[in-house]
Amino acid sequence: FSPYAIGNTDSHNLSRSDRLLHEYTFEDDRSLVCSGNCPVITDEHARNGRYSMRSHWNEDLRNDRRSEGVFPLESRRMEWDQNYWIGFSILLPEDRVRPKQFQIVAQIHDTNAPNDKREGPVFTLETSTANWRIRTRGHREQNQNVELNEIEEDLGKWVDWVLHYRPSWRGTGILRVWKDGKLVNVRKGATAHRREIGPYFKIGIYKGPDDSTPQTVFHDDVRVAFGPKASFTDVDPALLCVKDVPNQE
Repeated sequence: FSPYAIGNTDSHNLSRSDRLLHEYTFEDDRSLVCSGNCPVITDEHARNGRYSMRSHWNEDLRNDRRSEGVFPLESRRMEWDQNYWIGFSILLPEDRVRPKQFQIVAQIHDTNAPNDKREGPVFTLETSTANWRIRTRGHREQNQNVELNEIEEDLGKWVDWVLHYRPSWRGTGILRVWKDGKLVNVRKGATAHRREIGPYFKIGIYKGPDDSTPQTVFHDDVRVAFGPKASFTDVDPALLCVKDVPNQE
């Protein structure tokens, strides 16, 4: 099953820039909006180019749960029953210590009204056990948990993720997840909770309330493509290298 065949075959009648809602390579001063403690742009590691986004948490920081980034408010919310392709790359440091409670490094989060019941993110990528874990939820449907390979195998290297997401609480949604080009999870039906406004995507660190283990994670090559002509190739970090990085010397 090839991810490169997914999407409208006429997708390249439009330029990729016409299909992209967001593109963050962190090679300029542009960063995501803070959610909790602010991630920073760093040259410690980079998937492509020279820079990436570094999220860090320790017990001296102001927010005791979150060090995350989100897209700007005016373009953050997803539209119901529309196709989104989300690509990003994650590096967990080689000296990482496994957290004692849950840790989420990417999620799709509800947009909750004041009276809405809090039901948990509809998609999470978790790194709190020995294995990568994908957890998905949907309106009136059973939660799904998928365990992948051991995280230790991937420490110190960039891991590429692509999501094909159609948010729907009516049962017409889809969520596909690829890890390093391999399809690892599929959910069809309800892919969101019932809300007035669509969900939104976040990356960084969201952690358990009683865990003081310091944590650091790096993200790079974050892209979101939208619409019927968008496809896997618009957002896959492995296919979209930053070209012509100037020499620092």
